[in-house]
Amino acid sequence: MPPVGAKSMLKASSLFSFSEADLAAYHLFSKDDNPVHQLGVVFGIQLMARVEGILMTLFELKERRNFSYSFLDKVWVNDPIYLKVSADQHFEVWSCDKKVGEGMIEND
Repeated sequence: MPPVGAKSMLKASSLFSFSEADLAAYHLFSKDDNPVHQLGVVFGIQLMARVEGILMTLFELKERRNFSYSFLDKVWVNDPIYLKVSADQHFEVWSCDKKVGEGMIEND
């Protein structure tokens, strides 16, 4: 696969959040009964699915890519989440002025 290229000088960030309804819908789908999610912690896979979707759009990717990702802290329902992306395919996930994750788009 060819390397991912940024369409412009990408030092973009994207702002989003998850609602209680988002969390409930994912819980119903996943059947994940980990009690931490009942406290309002967003599911990690739910977060990464949103991040991957944003990255696919920002880089105009037409085919699936692999993403490496490290969770550094919890993300809570209704907290603002910022995705910071660099043109070199690295990204960081921030919430409430704290880095909660980081990763990169991997090329085959």
